[in-house]
Amino acid sequence: EEAAHREEHRIRQLAPRAVGRASAEIAELVDRLGLLDLLRAGERLRNDFHGSVVAVGEGPAFELSRLRHPLLSLDHGPDTVVPADLALGGEQRCLVISGPNTGGKTVLLKAAGLVHWMAYCGLPVPAEGSLGWFEQIWAVIGDQQSLAADLSTFSAQLVRIKSLLEGLNEHRLVLVDELGSGTNPGEGGALGLAVLDRLRTSGCVSLVSTHLERLKHYAVAQPEVVNAAVGFDLDRLAPTYELRWEQA
Repeated sequence: EEAAHREEHRIRQLAPRAVGRASAEIAELVDRLGLLDLLRAGERLRNDFHGSVVAVGEGPAFELSRLRHPLLSLDHGPDTVVPADLALGGEQRCLVISGPNTGGKTVLLKAAGLVHWMAYCGLPVPAEGSLGWFEQIWAVIGDQQSLAADLSTFSAQLVRIKSLLEGLNEHRLVLVDELGSGTNPGEGGALGLAVLDRLRTSGCVSLVSTHLERLKHYAVAQPEVVNAAVGFDLDRLAPTYELRWEQA
């Protein structure tokens, strides 16, 4: 028994030393296993939402077909989510999206941002085509009103837009939901026009949703800005979730 204890003690001393000597190789193997696990998870994700591995270009432009929100595709099935075709960059760098409430405007903005981040992380995306390279992706989406910070819906959006407009350049992707909301249409339209014009002249790629007619008219008058709308079925009185691009 004493000999067995001595041998056990000897092995307990040798084993950690052996692991220490091989620590570099073990760490490298752990990294490779982690990469294999990521690739396997990515392939499973691709199958779950019928996605693809898209190319990521060097310029601030993207062209996507059959774009779907990844969470909607996973929750409801990829074949039940209405896809959208979305392309921006080059001469047309700003998209103004209008349409009814619950029509899918916010979901489309979120999907555009999410697929870029997913691709940057090496994951497949629920779309086909190619993505652009943006150094920053900024989003002003959702109601950030706060009683603690004395911010209403409108003032909270102003604070976020102020931060967004600082340092704008062509390497930033900007997503703004319901621009100019939270106040009367006159003041909201004036603010929206100023922000939209700043986005256009900065050279950034931007997607803006709105209900304001002044912003839609602005998009018609500017060659760098394009109009699109989510559809609505008047017979069923229900949104179709289809993105319809306005022809010049």
